[in-house]
Amino acid sequence: MRYLWAVLAAAILVAGILAVQGARRQTEQTAAEVDVEAYDYRFSPETIQVRAGSTVTVRLRNQGVEHHNWAAPELNVATPDIPSGSEAVIEFTPGRPGTYEIVCTVPGHRQLGMVGKLVVTAP
Repeated sequence: MRYLWAVLAAAILVAGILAVQGARRQTEQTAAEVDVEAYDYRFSPETIQVRAGSTVTVRLRNQGVEHHNWAAPELNVATPDIPSGSEAVIEFTPGRPGTYEIVCTVPGHRQLGMVGKLVVTAP
């Protein structure tokens, strides 16, 4: 009988942990404020998910040595180039669902792998 209670308690604990993780994941995916770090030569996170029609704020922090920026060319959205240790903030409202490429437009950085995805879901 003790064994059954222990198994039941463990199952409840695991279910609670999964529920909290699922709620956190949903919040992260639909967040309108996103912190992005630029390194030499990658973004973190590489993929961002937002809802169409929502105002999105991206705060880019340059953790690399070189100048970097964050751009979604298909949406005509980009931060200015920022030096190491600096940050830039942009706001935009994606109008339609889809997957859009994110790049650093500093010459050569895209080719070195500084790319990502902006996934815009239906409202």
